[in-house]
Amino acid sequence: MPKKMAILSKKHDLIAMQVLDESELELPNAGVVRMQDHETGRVEYVNTASGALRKAYKAKVDLEQQALAARLKAMACDHILFRNHDSYVKVLRQFFVLRSKRRHG
Repeated sequence: MPKKMAILSKKHDLIAMQVLDESELELPNAGVVRMQDHETGRVEYVNTASGALRKAYKAKVDLEQQALAARLKAMACDHILFRNHDSYVKVLRQFFVLRSKRRHG
């Protein structure tokens, strides 16, 4: 897929729009929580009160976001990130202003 997108970006303007809920970025301190993997059906109980676990989760999410941004950049695909508390109008306006500055010096 990355190769196809890179080819596509040579003739077309590609913009990836990601909608991210802030609650996906960090685990809450909610004690022991039952979690199920919807692909495998596997159930685990996770102690979200563990600071080390919450820190590791946040670090993993941050790395995944950085990796996504790097992959999109490598494919010459712009990336707009909308967070659930953001005004989509403001995010879009900022994106296109920055993009215009980037393209026109």
